[in-house]
Amino acid sequence: MARSSVIGIARVVCCCYDLSTCRTFRLPNGACMPNTMSFKHLLLCAMCVIAPIAVQARPAAADHPPRLERSLRTEFVPPATAESVSVVTTPSLAIDLSTGEPFEPVAALADTDAGFVDIQVSGAGELPQAGFIGSALVAPDLSQIELEQDPTAEDVFDIGVGSVVGLVSVPPGANESPAAYRLVVSLSSVSAADMDLYVGSDFDSDAQPASIEQLCASFGDTSIERCEIDIQHPGGSENLTYWWIVQNFQSSGGTDTADVSVALIPTDSGVNGLVATGPGMVGVDEEITIRVAWDDPAFKSAQTRMGFVIVESAPGEVVATIPLTLSREFGPSAPRALVNKRALSLAVDDIEVMDQVFFDVPPNARTVEFTASGAGLIDLYVAPAPSAADDRTTIDPAPFYQDAPFSVTGDAQTKTITIADDALTPGRWYVTPVAQANNLGPQSVTLKAAITQADPRPALRAGHYFDSRRIGSSSGMFLDFAGDQWFAVWYAYLEDGTPTWYFGQGAAPSPTDATQTFRGDLLRVVWNGNSARNVKVGEMLVTPTGEESFTFSFALDGKTGSEPMTRLGAGGCVGFSGVDLDVSGHWFSEDKPGFGYSIQIDAGSNQEIFAAYLYDAQGFPRWLFGQRGFDPEQIMELKQFDQGACPTCEFVATPAFDELSVVGVLSRDLASNDISQIRVLAALQPPLLGLWQEDLPVQSLSSRKLCQ
Repeated sequence: MARSSVIGIARVVCCCYDLSTCRTFRLPNGACMPNTMSFKHLLLCAMCVIAPIAVQARPAAADHPPRLERSLRTEFVPPATAESVSVVTTPSLAIDLSTGEPFEPVAALADTDAGFVDIQVSGAGELPQAGFIGSALVAPDLSQIELEQDPTAEDVFDIGVGSVVGLVSVPPGANESPAAYRLVVSLSSVSAADMDLYVGSDFDSDAQPASIEQLCASFGDTSIERCEIDIQHPGGSENLTYWWIVQNFQSSGGTDTADVSVALIPTDSGVNGLVATGPGMVGVDEEITIRVAWDDPAFKSAQTRMGFVIVESAPGEVVATIPLTLSREFGPSAPRALVNKRALSLAVDDIEVMDQVFFDVPPNARTVEFTASGAGLIDLYVAPAPSAADDRTTIDPAPFYQDAPFSVTGDAQTKTITIADDALTPGRWYVTPVAQANNLGPQSVTLKAAITQADPRPALRAGHYFDSRRIGSSSGMFLDFAGDQWFAVWYAYLEDGTPTWYFGQGAAPSPTDATQTFRGDLLRVVWNGNSARNVKVGEMLVTPTGEESFTFSFALDGKTGSEPMTRLGAGGCVGFSGVDLDVSGHWFSEDKPGFGYSIQIDAGSNQEIFAAYLYDAQGFPRWLFGQRGFDPEQIMELKQFDQGACPTCEFVATPAFDELSVVGVLSRDLASNDISQIRVLAALQPPLLGLWQEDLPVQSLSSRKLCQ
């Protein structure tokens, strides 16, 4: 007779131990015994009962004795070492955190090796200092196994016919430092009636699974199972070992095939991989959007990558860990810009022509050296790009590679192309690695472009810049200089057309080395109500093409683009209190950094422009814009632009400034060649929400422009 009742089992306090070091043991009375593993300790632990409070019985069949079903989370959790969860893989780009872990993995299709997905999140609860951390992005180890029916199905650890064991080695961090991981093991079979999965730690180092080592048991009534375990490596020179078991509990009557995926994912912050960003503060019952970006040149068509997004309510206070699986569709590799004198590691697949890698050559360059290293199975082609004929910011594919004027083929591991003098024209150049016919899989190659000789670079002026091909886009950049740093505030739009801004900063090119160019980090800055928090979401390249123009190439949220920028306004200074008012630039409050203002006062047109960089109700970066004839006695009306094109989106004109409603006001106190105080009061309008009010002394962040 089949049984389906819920059976209650009392929870028993168990002895426990540190699976990472096998040095700390806890007696039944709660006392800890620092020591090494011994037979006595094994006996103590064997006496413990490890069980959930309630378990579900499997319906029994005549030839299938009933056994206990596990709960979603096993109760045996070594302190600060491992936590096991079992989840069902249902693809979704939305998740409700109120259900509690384990969460269903968010599964997304990736059309290329760099990009982003937006995850709609509900039920996060209150996150007063919201933070989002992306884990490493790893390729799982995939294996296919064949198993017959396990004749001793009730004894999981009787390894033999019908079961298989795998081992996972867990290394320490860099320089033998501590390291955090999440181990994800999943199982699927389309033929078996019921396969099960078990995962544990080989704490006695005998390379054999034992019931006392078990941390996760995933044995539903199907052949789709999954376990996740958090691991903290304490550091040191030795690897930890974990094991997994796949058991064919109920076969199809013959030999069954199963796919096993094993991924060991570093979860420490600072590990390169996923980049997760979201709002700076979240109220109770508020829904949020988490943007998760990746850039993995080795992520090829038909491959899979796995990672996690860690949600924090405050720094170090984790409230959720969201699993993410990316499946790569067939398509070309993402465009990428080469940074002057910096190597770029790529992977060129078989029959692949990687034709969207480019380098911006400045007009002062006289010699550029293009190099491909580790290129024994790669041919290298270099060609100038044709002139752009439209207003797109996306990167076109290179011309047909066999038409390139410069190339190196053959089996040399390092291939170099040097272009100089009249053959080197300013502008975009494509650097195209092409797989040779005998390249049977992804081939690692390192590309590099370096300006080796150059005349003095154009003396680029700071100021307000925009893409003159996109007049009406209502987006642009204030580029400023401050000592040995260049920085920029880029006011732009998200894909939904709402306004946002990014802060970019990097070391200024050396004034004595004309071969250097500018590269800076692009940051998304969010606000928690009192202070700002920033995350690097890309990088920016500024290549001067004249005193008031430059090529702006960027990588942002996994998307790469480029556009020509032209200075807006003729410069000059208006007079105030008998002196030149040289205050165009970026202003902020030292007492409350994290927001600020870009100011442009143009003497030729007698216009005053203010861009106010502030935040919405969830602390996400937004900007407002004000423009009027210069009048020191008048306030500035602020307006909110919407319906704009994102940096790599097709151009669309926004409503004209005069057609927009006033959403706020700004006033400033002018002094002799100075601004002493700025006041802002603004109420964002739908689709945005938020009230912003500040009245603070301000200081100039940028160097004075000397009325230029």
